[in-house]
Amino acid sequence: MIFVAPALLVLSSLCLAFGLVLPLVRFEKLYFFDETPSLIDIVVSLWGQGSGGLAVLVALFSVVFPV
Repeated sequence: MIFVAPALLVLSSLCLAFGLVLPLVRFEKLYFFDETPSLIDIVVSLWGQGSGGLAVLVALFSVVFPV
């Protein structure tokens, strides 16, 4: 039981990191994003297109709160 908690903590950190940088969905045709956007790419694209409020909201609920 001593090794289970640290192992799960490391595993959960790795899963969070992979979830942030790996592609979420693959699209055949998109106008605003590339074909396989990751969560970070989506937030950056929203911010760059002038949707700062939506970018902050997505970043808070999918990046900051899980950390």
